[in-house]
Amino acid sequence: MDEIKKEERKQKPETLLIASYGHKYSKKSLEKIKIIIKKLDPKKIAILKIIKKRPKKEIVDAYLGHEEKEKIDNEVQHTKKHMADEIASDIIDVIDEFEIPYDVYLRTTDDISKEIIDEFERMNIIHVIIHKSIKGKLEKIIDSSIADRVVKKIGKRKITLLE
Repeated sequence: MDEIKKEERKQKPETLLIASYGHKYSKKSLEKIKIIIKKLDPKKIAILKIIKKRPKKEIVDAYLGHEEKEKIDNEVQHTKKHMADEIASDIIDVIDEFEIPYDVYLRTTDDISKEIIDEFERMNIIHVIIHKSIKGKLEKIIDSSIADRVVKKIGKRKITLLE
């Protein structure tokens, strides 16, 4: 069964995956993305905009009422989507310099690292660009970072960590 999946992946175009979740890329990082694109010369680029779902809070639901909570949740999701669009637009500006087709995907999830790994396994991803961890050592002991989980699953050679 795994052989079938691997064969299906190989038939898809070689793709560079740029995951965008919550942090803007600096000018230095955008320049590094340009260098990676030139070096790898992918056939396609996938921009994965990921919005983290808010955890459900029953106490808030009881205190505010269901309609008010839904209204607040919708406003927060709309704001997060708008921020994700702004971050992705910086990346698109960089990509537009190249004549490489790209797709933009929007995902809302509880587990950002799982979403990145799932896309990696679905497409013929040759390289992944993500943010490096901003967690300290103590925080990583409690809960590993998105970057750490993705590197552990995919392998460091296929990933570039940007600030």
